[in-house]
Amino acid sequence: MHAEPCLVSRSADLRSTDLGSTDPRRDDRRRADLRSADVGRRRARGGDRVHRGALALVLAGLLLVCGAPPAGAVIPVTDYAHIAVNQYWHYVHYVQFAFQIYQHATQIANQVRQIDNQLRALSKLRNPNWREIQSLLTDLDFLVRSGRAIGYSFPDPGGQLRQVYPGWTPWTDPMVAPVQSERALDTMRAGLDAINRQAQSFSPGEQTLAAIRQQMATTDGHQQALEHLATLSSFSAQEQLLTRQSLAVNANLQAVANAYWIDREAQSRAAFQLATTETALAAYRTTSPGFTFVPPPTLH
Repeated sequence: MHAEPCLVSRSADLRSTDLGSTDPRRDDRRRADLRSADVGRRRARGGDRVHRGALALVLAGLLLVCGAPPAGAVIPVTDYAHIAVNQYWHYVHYVQFAFQIYQHATQIANQVRQIDNQLRALSKLRNPNWREIQSLLTDLDFLVRSGRAIGYSFPDPGGQLRQVYPGWTPWTDPMVAPVQSERALDTMRAGLDAINRQAQSFSPGEQTLAAIRQQMATTDGHQQALEHLATLSSFSAQEQLLTRQSLAVNANLQAVANAYWIDREAQSRAAFQLATTETALAAYRTTSPGFTFVPPPTLH
């Protein structure tokens, strides 16, 4: 470690002596000495570094050996109580998770049933039992005015009644009375035909009601119940129309029958009054002194 100053001084001496020399050989030797001195100096520096590294390693080993306590043997310890508690809580969590899954599944099933119930509640009747009576009413109106009947379905039934049954008017035409009887009888016949045609709808109407009752037993929701109520209301309204038609036929028959008998009485009285008046007038005109009665040849 103390050789480096000596080498430095020696090299300095060589440099100083080299400045004043003139011999080439000597200069070569001096240069060789200078190079060898530099090499030695570098080796001395490298050796110093090696010594310092080795000293550091030795010190680190001493610290490790003297400072660290001896390690004892590791004895494994198993805490069975802790393991059992952990297993218990794991099982509890699993049960809780399973119960939550069950609750979610139950909720989904309830929602599915609720949607199914709503769909069933909003579903309509597949085959509602509606009834059509327009053709029946048309047939009844046609029957009422068939033949020579005086029916309410004519444009002016009152005018026809007045024309056939004029009231207080003497019979001057021998065909008037037969015509009046024929019109009255045709009216009665037409009314009876209309009642017969309406009676033919009794059995289909009862079948329709039976079908409605059968459907009401299989009602699923309020929508179908409302449609059943609408079906029954429509059936009731149609029955009321048929009832009105029956009342109209009955009123028509009574009107023609009463007109026939009242007109018959009135025309009979009018004809009798006319015959009495004509006979008295004729007798007054043909009176003889012997108070004999000669009836007139004709009555007008």
